[in-house]
Amino acid sequence: MTHVPMSSSADVQIMEQAARWVLRLQEDSLSEHELADWLHWCESDERHRRAFERAQGFWHGVGELAAEPDAPARLQALRGPELAAVSSPVAKRRGVRRGWVTALAASVAIFGVAISLYLTYRPQTLEADVSMPVSRKTLPDGSLVELATRSEVDVRYTERQRLLELRPGGEAYFSVQSNPARPFIVSVGDYRVRAVGTAFNVRSAGDGVIVTVDEGTVEVYRAADPEPRIATHTMRVSAGNEARWAATSTLASIRAVDPTHALAWREGRLEYIDEPLAGVLADINRYAHRRVVIEAGAADGLAFTGTVFAVSVDEWLRALPGEFPVRLVPSGENELRLVRDQ
Repeated sequence: MTHVPMSSSADVQIMEQAARWVLRLQEDSLSEHELADWLHWCESDERHRRAFERAQGFWHGVGELAAEPDAPARLQALRGPELAAVSSPVAKRRGVRRGWVTALAASVAIFGVAISLYLTYRPQTLEADVSMPVSRKTLPDGSLVELATRSEVDVRYTERQRLLELRPGGEAYFSVQSNPARPFIVSVGDYRVRAVGTAFNVRSAGDGVIVTVDEGTVEVYRAADPEPRIATHTMRVSAGNEARWAATSTLASIRAVDPTHALAWREGRLEYIDEPLAGVLADINRYAHRRVVIEAGAADGLAFTGTVFAVSVDEWLRALPGEFPVRLVPSGENELRLVRDQ
């Protein structure tokens, strides 16, 4: 899977320089010396050339957009009220196309912000470092994500929402920067967690999903679209509580918990209280050298209470048949099959 890196300050600086060159090249007064400077800047670094091409494409797109009848509304949607405040008076005096494009050209800062937004909103995939029990990532808005081993999160920010998808089988802790205008939504399959400013843990365990709220309040629901207003059953979960979906349940069951148990994985411990064995093994598979596949019905009715240390999951697996009526049968080089002991 291709990993798309987060935007860096150097990327943004290069894009802003490219934007300035695009604007400067629109002027009739450009001297031969300045033209030589531009060519030198483009040729000095491949990143400069690519940035200039992206900025130029953005500029041409704005020009084409400004020529359309609904240009003011569409350009306002691009940047929001700030751009409309700068551009609208000019547009009224000079006509739609000349006004909007001139207003953009008059403010390199606004153009630079637009380029920065392009870099910020592009889709990304956050992947945990398998050599570390916890991988910490900073999102474009300053929110933080902590990923458990072998966990992945797809990030897609838009003007209206901050959307993140936790891949099945993963676990992540989210500390969210408050922005009521752009809700923060985490999805795992059809399950959704919506937060504004809060901290919570999402764990995909087997066929179920568990959401533990550490700070603030979240909304949880099950829907085919990441919009709570269309969900048939939306439930609010506050700090110190846990929402749990079983494989086929529409409504989550909510109970009071001590969040420190659910969050212990961030310190290398997996702590469970009366946890279905299938869910425990789903977590164990992120850390074990050999993946455990559960034979149909082999873990039914079995639950585990205790602590498993991430650094010693293989030892815990070897001791499992002594605690439960099960056996682990080798199945391929990197797989074990859990069967019920008759």
